[in-house]
Amino acid sequence: MFPGDGLASAAALGLHHLVLAMPDLQAQIANGVVWLDKRAVSQGGSNFLALDEAGKLAALDAAFASHDDGIQSFVLTLRYHLGTAYYSAPAIKSAFAYTGSPQPDGFADFQKRPA
Repeated sequence: MFPGDGLASAAALGLHHLVLAMPDLQAQIANGVVWLDKRAVSQGGSNFLALDEAGKLAALDAAFASHDDGIQSFVLTLRYHLGTAYYSAPAIKSAFAYTGSPQPDGFADFQKRPA
């Protein structure tokens, strides 16, 4: 989900270990892995990890779009926690010129998703 694009990837930073260690996510992770592995088999792979990059992206896209078995909630939760850890990592924060608060009250005019 966070390949780096010129910066260190989330995997290279070991951020998956942080997420895997979160006790509140254990059941969701187990169910999510089962769903992704089933999706990988339907794509001709033996499991999610055996898919190539394009196959993994296709499986994640399907998960984002699905309403089956709580998978959408899983990938959204995973993206949230990985994104928070990724952009909080010192190696990533230091790549950006400004790391302070955008303003004291945040972005009041951007509270909703773009239309």
